Amino acid sequence: VRETVDILLESTPRDIEMSTMVRDFMQVPGVLGVHDLHVWSLSRSLRLMSAHVIVDDLPLRQANRIRAELADLLAHEYGIIHSGSAVRRRRCRACGQRKLPARADQ
Repeated sequence: VRETVDILLESTPRDIEMSTMVRDFMQVPGVLGVHDLHVWSLSRSLRLMSAHVIVDDLPLRQANRIRAELADLLAHEYGIIHSGSAVRRRRCRACGQRKLPARADQ
């Protein structure tokens, strides 16, 4: 029953440690920060993730490489195959964040 309620509330799965996920993201070359991170389940086996990933002002090819590397990380380490990583430059206009978010290890 508890798992069903968590799924209906779109809660973060109990076995996902968000600070560890942020640290893993920060290990990807080119990632400067992560914010607006959300992970939830639609069923026992279907997990989703969305986040704003901060990078320097990069060419599209490099930004897409970072996005692909994050998708691989999510699939292999967290079992998340449906993800949306909005790659943003240092200032995230989508959410108004003006500075780099705090890193998970600070």
